[in-house]
Amino acid sequence: MFSAAPDAELSVRTSAAFLDRWTAGDLGWDDGRARGEVTVDGAETSWLRWLAATGYLLRIEPAPVEDAEPMDPAEPAEPAEPMDPAEPAEPDSPQNQPGAAEPEPLEMSDA
Repeated sequence: MFSAAPDAELSVRTSAAFLDRWTAGDLGWDDGRARGEVTVDGAETSWLRWLAATGYLLRIEPAPVEDAEPMDPAEPAEPAEPMDPAEPAEPDSPQNQPGAAEPEPLEMSDA
């Protein structure tokens, strides 16, 4: 039985049969939605973020950022500063604060 997390931003439901065809490359998520084999409960922006997190959108050109300066492909990019492994990547984020709650475990379903 499927049950979404309380206050879930997005719930995606499908079948093992669809996932078999998807992993074989026979069809995509949008095909599944169009055929009714994939149901989505949530905002379209949440769906797009979910697709991006799965790597599905790698072939789609992102929308331009208004304030971004165009990059010159002939000019090398600035190297990133090395990280100190002793410091958290985002020290100000709530999950890195002392006493922060552990994340809830994910529940999986075979439905």
